[in-house]
Amino acid sequence: MTISNTDLRPPPAGGTSTGGNASTGLAARAVLVFCATVFFTSPAANACVTLKVKNESKVPIRAIWSAGGCAGVDKKSQVPFKCTAHAIPSHSSQSHDFEWGKSAQAVTFYYDGIDQADGMKVIVSYTYQFDSGKYEKTWGLSQFPGTPWGCHRHYTVTYTDKDVKSDSKTARRKSIEDKERTRW
Repeated sequence: MTISNTDLRPPPAGGTSTGGNASTGLAARAVLVFCATVFFTSPAANACVTLKVKNESKVPIRAIWSAGGCAGVDKKSQVPFKCTAHAIPSHSSQSHDFEWGKSAQAVTFYYDGIDQADGMKVIVSYTYQFDSGKYEKTWGLSQFPGTPWGCHRHYTVTYTDKDVKSDSKTARRKSIEDKERTRW
């Protein structure tokens, strides 16, 4: 099989091409270059989905933003696919911009439990759910995280003292249940 590149050459001096129309080949090449340029320089790739965490509780929390396409592991909480993590003092907030192509997005909170969970670490995740179109609480990534459709989306997860209290209570209960299951 022989592949000829005559479509991309200008016509000979006589004015006719031997293998096709040169302008068609040049137009195809120009379209290809344009598409590649748009793909590799798209500004939406820098901040596709913004997820803000508002810590309205009295407890400082660590927030770990994770997604498929991120390769880190959070050293403190062992959360995989870490994109970034920040300590968020009480009554403050922090945002993260998921880049285009980062799928299965979640934010996980890691903090010291209160009341009966004092001395325990509490881990709570919020994952994007298609059904509701928002980020919802899921324990330990128990539901597979979704990805919002399209870019230029902004979401906020607010964490309150009520959440800290109920999630600390749930973490304590789950700890007791785990001990019961592993008791000989």
